[in-house]
Amino acid sequence: MTASVTEQQWDAVRGSVRTTADRFCELVASIPDPGTRATATWSVADMTAHVTTVSFLNTLLLQAAPVPFDMPGLTAAIAGTTIETVDGLNDQVMSHFTEREAGRLLEILRDHIGLMLTASQDRDPAETFSWLGGARLPLTGMFAHMLNELLIHGDDIARATGARWAMPAADAALFFDLFLIGLASGNTGHLLDGSKRPLRRRIAVEFRSGYTTPVTFVVRNGTVTAEPPGPGADAAVRFDPATLNMMLFGRISKPRAVLTRKIVISGRRPWLMPAFLRTVRLPSLAKDQQDQPRHGQHRGGPPALPGPLCRAGAACRRNRMLVPGVLRTGAPDRGRSRVMHVFQRSRTVISGTLIAAAAAISVAALPAPGGDRQQRPAAPLADPERAGA
Repeated sequence: MTASVTEQQWDAVRGSVRTTADRFCELVASIPDPGTRATATWSVADMTAHVTTVSFLNTLLLQAAPVPFDMPGLTAAIAGTTIETVDGLNDQVMSHFTEREAGRLLEILRDHIGLMLTASQDRDPAETFSWLGGARLPLTGMFAHMLNELLIHGDDIARATGARWAMPAADAALFFDLFLIGLASGNTGHLLDGSKRPLRRRIAVEFRSGYTTPVTFVVRNGTVTAEPPGPGADAAVRFDPATLNMMLFGRISKPRAVLTRKIVISGRRPWLMPAFLRTVRLPSLAKDQQDQPRHGQHRGGPPALPGPLCRAGAACRRNRMLVPGVLRTGAPDRGRSRVMHVFQRSRTVISGTLIAAAAAISVAALPAPGGDRQQRPAAPLADPERAGA
């Protein structure tokens, strides 16, 4: 399948990067203490620095500006990075880019977003660039990736601080259409190397939403390709674009995405979805950081594993799960490690079972797949669960 990009999509992703970067900068500027924890390991300032380094990579690929720090072997490190090792690349880059003053970071980010827009204005949107793992990334995919970084990490910061943040479905859909389909339609290089237990058999999953191009992703031997929809798919997925992106990046757990019906799975073999997602995967937060409530809020029902800190240096203790006996009484690290290993394995099994069960329940309620995309209003649609208080 050849990923064709319309002029409307190209204009849309450029405009969304511009407006979302402005929103992101306003969000960060509104945080009184940039040292506030946004995730378990990164502060708001750290996360802003990370998003800024992504803009560095893009202007480097566009030859619009050199990287504003000295990191020997950066190009080789980018080419050798896979999904499994991208965290290591991030750590290396962050250790060389040491700026953490929020105002200065926002100034640099705005400058590089402006350079991206200026340098790409007269270029072919189908032009490709050598990216992580030697994958060939289309220019439109580069912009969609930058947009998604702003959206996902803006949500991270908003959840940690209680600020408002909207993730419009139309913007989230651009990441699916221009980045995911764009990569899978071309050469993914070694980007997906290292998937756990890749199956030799073919798994085909059709994806549809009211905002995106219908497509079938096909997985075999640890690789993924994009094909036009057709008969013979093992599973079909109807999805909300923002929820799918949040799930793929580990901000929402798979069971929650399915059981809230933001993702509806049907088809002949829905139980193959866990195997499919072992290949079609993106850098993700640890499971104990998923499904976190907003700052100052606590979920009802069973408590979750320790997650991001609600404020610098203070964890939400009500969000902790104490495994009886070993973890509660402070057992030695060795015993704790074994318990957590068993617990995480159990979560994986339960997660796969819930996905298959929810898929079976939701088959009857799934609308018959249509042909073309539905027409939606151009105005951004905020997810009320994240955009509200």
